[in-house]
Amino acid sequence: MKTHPALPAPSPTRLPPRGIPSGLAQRAATRSLGAGMALLFIAACGPPLKPPIGPAPAPPAEALVVVGDGALAGGHFGPAGGILKLGPPGPSIEIPAGMPGAGGLSVSLEAQSSEGLPDVAGRIGIPFRATPTLSPPSGKWIVVRSIEVERVPPECAPPALHLALEVASAEPGPALRWRYETAAWEHGRAVATLSELPPARSVFVCKTKP
Repeated sequence: MKTHPALPAPSPTRLPPRGIPSGLAQRAATRSLGAGMALLFIAACGPPLKPPIGPAPAPPAEALVVVGDGALAGGHFGPAGGILKLGPPGPSIEIPAGMPGAGGLSVSLEAQSSEGLPDVAGRIGIPFRATPTLSPPSGKWIVVRSIEVERVPPECAPPALHLALEVASAEPGPALRWRYETAAWEHGRAVATLSELPPARSVFVCKTKP
């Protein structure tokens, strides 16, 4: 007599809760699963945690020399001051000791466009702009130096040499006008000594024209 293997028992059929059609139950389960996935996605992609807020780093005790990349330079100077150079050749500004307070002073130096520069006999280096306004205490000065030149051009001999600053004007006419500060030559660099340096486009020029 041949023995036939027993057939597997049929799986029990899960019926939806009484009173709820099967199609509605399936859609409800799908919506519940989708809501759960959405919550997981929001938790994973939420806003990043904010870094802890702590006290600002103490300013340096010694004088700094900071050199930028030729387009931008910036540094945080302590009470000892220091020098900020736009690039290895210059230009540069010297921040005197005693001007930054106990918390220090952040200063930046940035290259500027050459468009609309004053009509002069010559220029030394590129235009630049320092921020913020640099106002040393009484008896101290901001010293601005140009790039170094091998030979002083004849048209740039004093008293033609100036530092031109593009500042706001209260007079009728253009809103910005060029103001000229006297400069001198020191070791192949044009140097201007100022009681204040505003955040204005600046450039060393040889102003032989009236």
